[in-house]
Amino acid sequence: MVRHLRSLMRMTWRQQHGSSFVFTSSTTVFGDALVDKTGPATWITEDVVSTPKNIYGVTKKAPEEMCQLFHRNKGLNVVVLRTSRFFLEDDDEAHAVAYEDMNAKTTEFLYRRADIQDIVDAHVLALEKAPLLGFAR
Repeated sequence: MVRHLRSLMRMTWRQQHGSSFVFTSSTTVFGDALVDKTGPATWITEDVVSTPKNIYGVTKKAPEEMCQLFHRNKGLNVVVLRTSRFFLEDDDEAHAVAYEDMNAKTTEFLYRRADIQDIVDAHVLALEKAPLLGFAR
């Protein structure tokens, strides 16, 4: 989290020249909010309060709060993107070989992972919109 704080401090200084900051967070910060007692899925909007349930979620949530603090106190334009996984994990290889190639890819994109190009596009758009938004999650 110290690294995130240093990045925010540098960006605050650079903002004098029109810079904005995009923080890549994780859907993990939603934690228990992702569990719906009435069904297998929960509809997530900007209004859902995040309640991290593990240390990783907490380490992503705390820098989000720092981003908001830097916006409020220093005027830094910050957009927080809570992305799904966009990388393969170590255990995915064993899972992937059990299925046909296309089936494994479909399952991965439907349930576990975002396409890297979509993530890149979201970051580019977030940088463009940050000056208009000020702070957004």
